[in-house]
Amino acid sequence: MTIVKEAMEAKKESSKAGLSQVAKKTTLEVSGINSLDKIFRQYIHQYNLQARKAIKKSFMDYLGDNLLMVEVIRKGIPYSVFAEVEKLYPFTKQDWEEVLDLNMRSILRYKAQNKLFKSIHSEKIIELGEIFVFGIEVFGDEDKFRLWLQTKNFAIGNIKPIELLRDSYGQELVVNELHRMDHGIFA
Repeated sequence: MTIVKEAMEAKKESSKAGLSQVAKKTTLEVSGINSLDKIFRQYIHQYNLQARKAIKKSFMDYLGDNLLMVEVIRKGIPYSVFAEVEKLYPFTKQDWEEVLDLNMRSILRYKAQNKLFKSIHSEKIIELGEIFVFGIEVFGDEDKFRLWLQTKNFAIGNIKPIELLRDSYGQELVVNELHRMDHGIFA
């Protein structure tokens, strides 16, 4: 997802200038993200996808490695990574079925059979994880970001941002709004 990566690069640049140290510190302390970091590191190690490079510390560090992410998406992610991303969002089971275009029985089969998700589903899951991490960077708090996701937003058509996360165009609208907020531009 190019737009999130661009936003994160801009965030890193402003961080170098000392503008977002609080958000950076807060991200490291967020329990859900720490769990995602740990599970993702285990996945990379288990499938030896990162053998040629130093181990990264966070999910966002991995996202910055485009070749690795191509490899991860093509390989597919395990249910454990999905389960961590699932915990981050206030989606219902029906929402997840719609987002992934899979019925719940199929999703549970991935868990029971310890199978890797297909690349199309892996990419969607990783993108949602990426958006959530970026949202926390912007808001500095998981609960504030979740509240924002559930609140109608005038800047994006008076729609709840969470309703837009089901497809790539909606995700782009959400990320663009987060990027504007990060730079202090409010509608």
